[in-house]
This record gives sequence, structure tokens and C-alpha cells, in this order.
Amino acid sequence: MESHERLLPLPPATVQTVTSASRWAVTCVMLTELFERAAFFGISDNLQIFCELKCFPDKYHDPLTFTWIFSGFAYAMNIFGGWLADTALRRFTAILSSLLIYTAGTLFLVGSAQACDNTSRVDNTVPALYVTGLCLVVLGTAGSQSNLGLYGAEQFRDTGDESEQERKVHRYFLWYYWCRNFGSVVAYTLVTYFLYQTDHHVYGYAAISAAVTLAAIFFASGYKRYRQEPQKEQLFKILIGIVSNRPDTSHTTQPKANVSSNREVSYSSSVDNSTQDRDVLRWLDRAKRSKGGRYPDEEVDDIKQLLSILGIFLTMLVYFTLYCQISTTYRIQSRYLRLPVLDKDDFFFSTIIVSLINPVSILLMVPLMDLVVYPCLSKVGWRPTYLQRIGAGMFLSMLSVTAAGVLEVYRGEVHQHHVHPQNISGQVYNATDLSVFMQVPQFFLSGVSEIMAVVTGFHFAYTQAPRRMKGTVMGLFLLMFGLGSYLSIGISSAFNITVEGIDSPSGLNINLNNSHAERFHFFLAGLMFLDMGLFWLLARRYKYKTYLTKAKDFERSTSCSSPRDYGSTSQIFSSIQ
Repeated sequence: MESHERLLPLPPATVQTVTSASRWAVTCVMLTELFERAAFFGISDNLQIFCELKCFPDKYHDPLTFTWIFSGFAYAMNIFGGWLADTALRRFTAILSSLLIYTAGTLFLVGSAQACDNTSRVDNTVPALYVTGLCLVVLGTAGSQSNLGLYGAEQFRDTGDESEQERKVHRYFLWYYWCRNFGSVVAYTLVTYFLYQTDHHVYGYAAISAAVTLAAIFFASGYKRYRQEPQKEQLFKILIGIVSNRPDTSHTTQPKANVSSNREVSYSSSVDNSTQDRDVLRWLDRAKRSKGGRYPDEEVDDIKQLLSILGIFLTMLVYFTLYCQISTTYRIQSRYLRLPVLDKDDFFFSTIIVSLINPVSILLMVPLMDLVVYPCLSKVGWRPTYLQRIGAGMFLSMLSVTAAGVLEVYRGEVHQHHVHPQNISGQVYNATDLSVFMQVPQFFLSGVSEIMAVVTGFHFAYTQAPRRMKGTVMGLFLLMFGLGSYLSIGISSAFNITVEGIDSPSGLNINLNNSHAERFHFFLAGLMFLDMGLFWLLARRYKYKTYLTKAKDFERSTSCSSPRDYGSTSQIFSSIQ
């Protein structure tokens, strides 16, 4: 295990060496994320169509629910991977071992694709191999996604003062998310081409397996350059003990307790006591040593901070429910609009072009936000806080789903007079003679909302989480992705029962010509509006903390009212160091 001394500030003579090593380490993390996301989106975005092939039994022919369940489990398991890296494994070990499990899972997918290519009827071997592969992929994402982003952010330790580190971490997460979306573009184009342009689906899944293998290679190649985390703490034991106020057996000697108690008195004096009487978490204070409890004040305040962060994350559940519509209801709506003729009698690749609007908008907006918008805001003296940016993202998401509902109303009116049949992967859709590029506003608004809400969410999870809990908090944030998928299933099922009158719903009625999908979109917009009200109440009460990554102590925190200045920018990977 790494010792605490690893966190001490580096001598000035070694600063240049640290900068060079950090640059290569961050580059390895970025490339790892790019190829891993290319593989993940290659699986999830093509899962609907692959499971509808003749080699799968009919029970797998559910294009929405199956995708929601897979994506939900993939994101929900991240909390386990983050907790494991916080409490037991070195973060490097957790990430690399997860990528190896991930690779093994893709090999099962390759086997299922090969078996499917060799048969023209239902073969139970195909779903058995496929589901096994998906389960291993879920386990692989659990350890990689909850730890990879914050592991890259940790490489900026000792690269400047607190303000400089925060500026670099802010820019890092912007470009980290840019790599995530570049990976999705690769999945939408190259992986989809290999899967469906050829007669051999195995080529597509072989490309997915190769992408994960490259991700593992790139990550392992930076081993000697990475800055490792300090020794582990018994996080779960501390959490249970503080909540129940049980004795803390990890502090065995009285002298150590006295020294810690003296240090904690100084620490607690830095906490804003003006809100003690109205703090809903004050009941945890009974576990503090300064209040007669048995736990260091820092550990108790860390648990209170964790619960405060969890409250913010829970309000983002509705946001991620709306986020799920990009790959489900928005894409279904695309099939009922006039697609451009790109592939003769089959419009499958035309739908892919529409799906690229969202990630491409992010690829364009990230440089704009990093190089223009944020520096300009800084110059005029307005530095929006994390929660202000997340709130703006929620608002844009509400506008996106509202735009989808308005378009659906207009599409229904035009469809009564202008029908445009089109063939998509062998299925004929009675689409409306209305250009699919009418969806550009909703996809673009959704993409900008991701930059404001999701990117800031990553940054918020990293900077606001106590150091011993960073993996767990990042896992909690990603858990909201998964729970949002499940909430989307529940809402769509309830909507089918109450509005569409479907007795046994398994997902939203995908025949838009015989449904009222616009009501579903407007319902989501209203739900988002109510959720924004709750978010606003919590945001007003939230107290920011900046957890320093360079200190003699394991960690310390200082209260602040807003994030630091973003500063000026230049080269992407060079100046980020």
C-alpha cells in the first residue's frame, strides 16, 4: 500500500518531471476512456437490433426494455466498483482487472455473433453466450467507469496551488467527456458498419473486443507514470459506526486519540456553525469526539458531506430519465420522419446519421465552452457554481423533451395528409413526409445540457467528495444513470396503462402513428420542472467544500461559496498540465 508521505508536496526540482509524467498519465486515461466507451456504446446502441435477429427467441425481441435493463445494470454496478477501490483494492488494480473482465465478456459476445452467423433459425446457444458476455461487460464497467475519471483527475496532484489544481481538473473533465462522446461516434459509425453493412456480425463484435483490449493496453502502459492513491480506510465500518454511534476500534491508543482530538478542535472551528441549528444532519454530530462521541470530527463531517451530496444526486434521477430518451424515444421518432436516402432501399444508416447529432454537438461545444465561454465568464467576473451549471443543464433537458413533444404534435398533423413509407432493416414504417432534421433542436439541446449537467456532475463528485470516499461518490453519481434507466421503464409502463390503454406494457408504444407520444414527452417535461424546484431548494442549502489533494494530513477541507476561477487556456493536453 502507498503511504501518506506520497501526498506530501514535491520539491521544486521535481516539478518539471511531475508535469511531464502527468501529461502522459492523463493521455493514457483519456485514450482508455475513448476506446472503452467505443466498445460500450457499440454494444448498447446495437443491442436492440442484434437481439431481434432470427437466432434469438421471441422473448428477446423487446427493443426498449432490454436496452434499459442492460444500461441500468451497467451504471448501477459502478457504486460497487467505486466502493471496492476506496476500501480494498488499489485504484489502478481495480481499473485494470475490470478491463480484463470486460475483455473476457466481449469474447463471449464474439462467440454469440459467430454462432448467430452460422444459423438461420432460433439457437439457444446464441442468447446463452450473449447474456453471459453482457453480464461480464457489466462487471467490467463497474470497476472501470467509477474509478477511471477520478484516477485521471488525481494525476494533477502537486501540479500547482489549490486554485490551479481546480482549474486543471475542471478542464480535464470537459475533455474527458469529449473523449467519451468521441468513443460513441466511433461506435455509431465504424462498429455499426461492421455489424450491419457486412453479412458477418462477428466482425462488429470483434471490433468491440479489439477496442476494449486497446483500452486495457493504453491504461497499463501508463503504470510507471501514474501517481498512486494513499492507503485505504475502513470506510464502510466508519460509516456504520458513525450512524449508530458505535465504538471506533480502529483508534486503539489513547495518545493517538488525544492528538487527533486536538487537531479536530482546530478543524471544527473552520466549519460554518451559523447553520448548526437548521442542519438536518446535526444528529450525526453526537458521534464526534468534540461532542462526547468516539469518532474524529473529520470523519463525521465526511459522512455528513456524503449524505448532502447524495441528496443532490437524487434530484438528478429525473434528469437521467430524460437523458435516456436520446437512445430510445428520440430514435424511434426518427424512424417515423422522412430520412435522407443514403443506402438505397434501406434507411438504416440514415437513422445512424441522426443519432450522431447529439455526440457531435458535444464534440463541438466542449472546445467552445473551454476556450471561449468559460474564460469570457471569468473575465466579466461571473463564475457559476457547480449547482448553477447543473441546474442550467436540467433546464435545457426540459426544453429538449418539450421540443420533442412539439415536434410529435406537428408530425401527427402532417401525417394525416402526407405519408412516406420507408424500409429500415427489413421493416416498413409509415413515416411522415417531414424531414428528420426537424429533430436537430432536441438533440442539440440535449447535448448542451450534458455538458452543463453531466460534465459538471463528474467535477462536482470529484471535488466535493471527501478523499477517502471519492470512488464511492463517483459510483453514486453513475448509479443515477442506471436508476434513471429503470425509472424510464416504470414511467413508460405506467404511461401505457393510464394513457395508451395497453394491458401488459413492456415499454412505450413504439408505433407512433397509433399512440400519443407527445403526451409522454410533455409529462417528462412537467416532471423535470417539478424536480428543478426540489433541486433549487437543496442547492440553496448546500455548502461547498474544497478537499485539498496536497497536504500533510490525509485530507482537509475549507468552506467556499463557489468553484475557483477557470483561468485562460491554450493547448489541450499540454496546458492542462
